[in-house]
Amino acid sequence: MIQKIHKNSAVLKYLQRDGLINQNILSYLEYDKNAEILTFSGDVERGIIVAQKIYADDADFMIATIDEEFLRTFWEYLPNGDCFFTGVAKSYYDAFISVSGTVPTSQNLCKVYTYNGGGVFKFIDSLEYEDDVLNDKDADIVHEFYPYQHEESFAQIRRNIAEFDTSCIRIDDELVSWCLMHEDGSLGPFYTKEAHRRKGLGELVSARLIQKLVKKDKTPFVHIVYDNTNPLALVEKHSEMEYTHDCVWFTVKK
Repeated sequence: MIQKIHKNSAVLKYLQRDGLINQNILSYLEYDKNAEILTFSGDVERGIIVAQKIYADDADFMIATIDEEFLRTFWEYLPNGDCFFTGVAKSYYDAFISVSGTVPTSQNLCKVYTYNGGGVFKFIDSLEYEDDVLNDKDADIVHEFYPYQHEESFAQIRRNIAEFDTSCIRIDDELVSWCLMHEDGSLGPFYTKEAHRRKGLGELVSARLIQKLVKKDKTPFVHIVYDNTNPLALVEKHSEMEYTHDCVWFTVKK
C-alpha cells in the first residue's frame, strides 16, 4: 500500500546514495518543508515518490525508485486524468513506463549538466555589463519569452524571482538577458533577447548565477531538452558544468 511520511534522515540517506540523479528531489525537499513523500508500506529502502503541491490541488510527481511492486501500486494509486512528472531520472522513468504499461501523452528528454567543482567562471567580472537581479516587475517579460508556458507558469516565475537567486543584465534600463531558478534547484529559465545575442550575455548571467550558488555551498545543475540547441550550446561553454545523466519530464493519462 502507498503510505505518506514526513521528510526524515532515512529519506535523505536513501536519496543521497545516488545524489546526482536525485539532486532535484533533494533540492525540492529542502525548499518545501511540507512536501508529500510517498513510500511502499513505509519502507524507505524500496524508494520514494514525491508529490509536489505548491501551486494547485493536483500534484506533480518526482520518482526515485525502480521497485516494480511499488511502481505498480503507485500506478493504481494515481488519480484518473493527466498526471505530470518532473525531472525523472531515465532509469526511474524506464522502470515506471515498463511497469505501468502506459504511453506518455507528452515527454521531454533532457540532458542534465552538473557543477563539477572546477570553479572556472569566464567573464564573470565583466565591467561592461553590470550584474543585476530580477524583480517582480520583470516577471511579465520573463514569462513572455518562456517556451514552456502553462496554467501555473506565470505564478511560478513570480515566486521563483521572489524566493531564489537570479542574475540579469539591463542595457539602457531594458532587461535583455536573464537566468533564474526552479523550485527543484535547477537553473532556468534563461534567455537573451535576439537583438543582444552573440555578445556573451547568456554565458555571463548563467555564470554569475552559478557562482552565487557555489558560494552558498549549493551544487548548480540544469535540465536541457535534447533538441533545444541554443541552451545546450550555452551550457556546454561552461567548463565547470559537466553532462552527468538524462532525465524525462512527461505526462501520462490514467
